[in-house]
Amino acid sequence: MVMAVEPSVMSMRPSEQLDMETWSIQMLLESMTEMPSPSLSPRMPKWCLESRMRPPERATESWMWRLWMMTLLTAWTVICAPVTCTCAPRPSMVYVVTDASDDEMIIPRKGTLRYGVIQDRPMWIVFARDMIIQLRQELIRHYGLRTRSDGDGISIMSSSNIWIDHVSMSNCSDGLIDAVSGSTAITISNGHFTKHDHVMLFGASNSEAQDEVMQITVAFNHFGKGLVQRMPRCRFGFFHVVNNDYTHWLMYAIGGNMNPTIISQGNRFIAPDDVNAKEVTKREYTPYDEYKEWVWKSQGDVMMNGAFFNESGGQNERSYDQLDFIPAKHGKYVGQLTKFAGTLNCHVGMPC
Repeated sequence: MVMAVEPSVMSMRPSEQLDMETWSIQMLLESMTEMPSPSLSPRMPKWCLESRMRPPERATESWMWRLWMMTLLTAWTVICAPVTCTCAPRPSMVYVVTDASDDEMIIPRKGTLRYGVIQDRPMWIVFARDMIIQLRQELIRHYGLRTRSDGDGISIMSSSNIWIDHVSMSNCSDGLIDAVSGSTAITISNGHFTKHDHVMLFGASNSEAQDEVMQITVAFNHFGKGLVQRMPRCRFGFFHVVNNDYTHWLMYAIGGNMNPTIISQGNRFIAPDDVNAKEVTKREYTPYDEYKEWVWKSQGDVMMNGAFFNESGGQNERSYDQLDFIPAKHGKYVGQLTKFAGTLNCHVGMPC
């Protein structure tokens, strides 16, 4: 298990490149300005978006960029480390990781990342320098719910108000990102995902009806080379898939069962050459007579190389509010919107 981390200092890009990136961040922020319902809203808590967490007006104020970018989790490139991401109450202090070792599981040394994540008060965790941390065990465990990690890169269990942003992930033991056991109010944005089979799983079991409260937004991500399926795979719940770039899959891109609501807006789907894998969607283990009433909609998506989205939805369409959505650009803009997906390679005094 390896986690690569970089100090997060961002400088301004050329205006043409910055416009699209600024627009995508602005859409995320504008759609998250209200305090979420713990069980229904996919938006972030209000404190995450207060003025002190917005980017500074001058790019030269690099320390302010550093703190702001930490809200986007850009300090972490998760390659295959089981990390649980949560949005905690307002942090009151900054903890600096100075030691890249991870050899003490019970009483971690001060200065290590593991020492920081076991503290009992909210804090920002930043890194003193570029470092690679070889994790010996899961970084954050679900105490009382399970023991060691089952191999997921990021595991979210019975949690809410979570924002995972600008991560690059591949080659984990199980899934890249799993959200289960009634988790909700989750946004996964600006990520780059490659070389994996089971990419994202939202809802782990047909018997966990608690996942009916699940609401997840998947936005501005690039699903790239070597991916097979589950981008995402959903059970129950409400899922907004917006302005993502699907350039590779071997089986299907978006799937699910147990009547999830899936709204696909402004994505680009480039189907593989395999004539048996052109369909974007897959209803798992469900006959047509049952899934024909599920609400699966495609709006403003771009279909390429024979890709097609099998829509459904009838009399039992669920009602949803515009506040449930990040405003979508048409799929033709996806290449620009996802140009900087993945971990940002930023250095002091240099354009990202």
